[in-house]
Amino acid sequence: MKIDRKIKTYIFIGLFFLCLIEIIVFYKIHQVNGTSMAPTLSNGDSVIVKKHTRITRYEIIAFSIPKEKGMLVKRVIGMPGDAVIIQQNELILNIGDRAAFNNTYRIHLEEYQAQQLQHIKRIPENQYFVLGDHIDVSKDSREFGFVQKKSIEGIVIDRIWPLNSFGRVN
Repeated sequence: MKIDRKIKTYIFIGLFFLCLIEIIVFYKIHQVNGTSMAPTLSNGDSVIVKKHTRITRYEIIAFSIPKEKGMLVKRVIGMPGDAVIIQQNELILNIGDRAAFNNTYRIHLEEYQAQQLQHIKRIPENQYFVLGDHIDVSKDSREFGFVQKKSIEGIVIDRIWPLNSFGRVN
């Protein structure tokens, strides 16, 4: 049985719009501003963010926070349920990952943030502790605290610009 040309055209158009809807619903393009994720990502890089996905430790996420304009891009270090201890202006994070060689991080916090987190013993449900890869210049959870899950746009999966750096982001 031969499918006529008109039906093939309708099938092609239908598949095209189905793919377009999937891209709009599940992905977004985001431009990186600043150097806080260097050397992994650079100022001006364009990345694809996959929305509606499970977040795991060490992934790079795009999110917003109330005091900042636009989206931020940082790496997830602390997950919900991880044990934390605040001593003076230092957060001691036990990531609870038994397979990890060293599962404890010591992270200096801004004084205000250390006071805000003093009562926390575990990272609360639906909240994450994030750091920039360029730790010396990054504005991250050390300054603004935990990132709410509802503020997370998604995970960064690929860099699409510049073309000479096209590919997966780790």
